[in-house]
Amino acid sequence: MEYAKSLVEHRSDLLYRFYELIIKNKEFLAELMTKEQGKPLNESFGEVVLDLVENYLLL
Repeated sequence: MEYAKSLVEHRSDLLYRFYELIIKNKEFLAELMTKEQGKPLNESFGEVVLDLVENYLLL
């Protein structure tokens, strides 16, 4: 089913699952960003968390 035509409950469930995966893997994502971009790990970690807040929680 096309996302835009799916029920709002289904879309909400998908977004929440995406949020859970980011939280579960935030350390890995921060390490990956550090390796790719050369920034300090604590900065990458903060960026993962900040992006999550800006893009998910403030929808």
